[in-house]
Amino acid sequence: MYLLIIFLPFISSLSLLLFGRLLGRCGSGQVSVITIGVAFLSSLMVTYEVVLSGSICQVDLGLWLPLRVSDVNLVFTFDVIVCMMLNLVTLVALLVHQYSREYMAGDPYLGRFLSYLSLFTFSMLILVTAGNLIQMFFG
Repeated sequence: MYLLIIFLPFISSLSLLLFGRLLGRCGSGQVSVITIGVAFLSSLMVTYEVVLSGSICQVDLGLWLPLRVSDVNLVFTFDVIVCMMLNLVTLVALLVHQYSREYMAGDPYLGRFLSYLSLFTFSMLILVTAGNLIQMFFG
């Protein structure tokens, strides 16, 4: 569930980029709002879990950059402050996606715009949950 919060906007971005024309404007808007909404609900559940347990959760996905000085692992950290920021970022992203969907209803490139917006949300979530400075730089 922890990685679901981070990678749902990325999956939304890829699906809208690849299948945006097939989905149309209405389908693209629904896909983006639903995926960001699920990420927001998941962040609320993770916040509930982390605050109740009072512990830091780190998801280590293994070696990312093997360097001569020290190795850099791909780590996502979830503590109380990170969870609060996840709630804030996903809530604002959900509201922006919904507003953009309604505001740009007549735009023929709505799917592409929502794809870029989901990619920006993914980058923000990487930035918030980064476990090291190099990963934060790429977020």
